[in-house]
Amino acid sequence: MGFHSIREVGMMTRSEYELRMEVYQLQELDAEEKIAKIAFYNQLAQSTTGGKNPRAKYDKFDKLFNRQEQEYKIRKFFGDEYAVAGVDGSKSPDIFAKRMKEFERLKKAGRIDKNAWKRVVNKGGGR
Repeated sequence: MGFHSIREVGMMTRSEYELRMEVYQLQELDAEEKIAKIAFYNQLAQSTTGGKNPRAKYDKFDKLFNRQEQEYKIRKFFGDEYAVAGVDGSKSPDIFAKRMKEFERLKKAGRIDKNAWKRVVNKGGGR
């Protein structure tokens, strides 16, 4: 993760630490993908199914290792939904548009209290 001493860790902000953790996990994902590719090519050369008509057990690499899904899980954990499409193919602008539409619907129905945060701060629950 690029640390040389525990003091460096103590001097970091939480957001910097989380960013470094995310980068580290994405680097680990790259290493896993390389290993999976080796396994995929190895099984192409050796592993087959079917008796009279043998064929590869995995005909596509994505069936063995779905990088997009794994990356989505990492980015979702760190709150980076904007960076990749969802596993279901939804894009961040679509998600944002749906949330805004729902917000406007709730606002029109009178279910959004714009001053709720003030009450929390006045009760001592804020910063």
